[in-house]
Amino acid sequence: MTFGEEKPFTLTVSNPGSGDAEKVMLSVIAGSSPPQQFDAGSIPAGHKKEVPLAVVASQAGSIDLQ
Repeated sequence: MTFGEEKPFTLTVSNPGSGDAEKVMLSVIAGSSPPQQFDAGSIPAGHKKEVPLAVVASQAGSIDLQ
């Protein structure tokens, strides 16, 4: 990626449990930036959900996403 370029990613969140997961929140940390939270909504028991995430390059070098 070049500086300022936006790249889409897809996070896959799963609920392997036997009960529905409601109000699921994701926390994503990119490099040294503060965490950003995303609402993933509800995930039924035994299902997966894809959550889109766009990352914008704001520094040189590699950036770890956690």
